[in-house]
Amino acid sequence: MPKPNWMHRKEIVAGNLLIRNQNENGGWAYSYSASGGHTDSSITCWQLQATSGSASL
Repeated sequence: MPKPNWMHRKEIVAGNLLIRNQNENGGWAYSYSASGGHTDSSITCWQLQATSGSASL
C-alpha cells in the first residue's frame, strides 16, 4: 500500500531538519545545535538511523 502524499512530505521535512542541525564536527548534540555543544555518540547513532530511513525517500 503506497504512502499518502502528506506523509512523504512530513518525512522529507524531518530528514532535512536532521541534516540542517548536524554539528560542525559531524555529530549531533542533545540540543540540535550546528555549532558548539557536546556531541554524543548515542544521539549521533539515533540520528544516523533516522537519516538512513529518510534517504530511501
